[in-house]
Amino acid sequence: MSAHHLVYLHKLCTLSDSVCMFCLFQLITEERLKIVQTEPNVEKLEEKIDCGQVEEVIIQAQRELALARAIMHWQAWEPLVEEAPLNQWKWPPL
Repeated sequence: MSAHHLVYLHKLCTLSDSVCMFCLFQLITEERLKIVQTEPNVEKLEEKIDCGQVEEVIIQAQRELALARAIMHWQAWEPLVEEAPLNQWKWPPL
């Protein structure tokens, strides 16, 4: 499990520091990695992480890594190619 978190952390470090979403991902991943490295008991590990069973946490880490790779490919932090339509980012839609 810690291998998935280490790979994910490495991928996050290559992403833009200016995007606060990546900073949050990094904090959560570092916290989980620390728990994984210090807690040998699986039941206590699941209790401390509080996101389901270890298998579910591994699947989540794999999906987060896939998302990080996709975000890198999309370069989501870059400015828009064209200006967004008026009220594009307003909620509720008008």
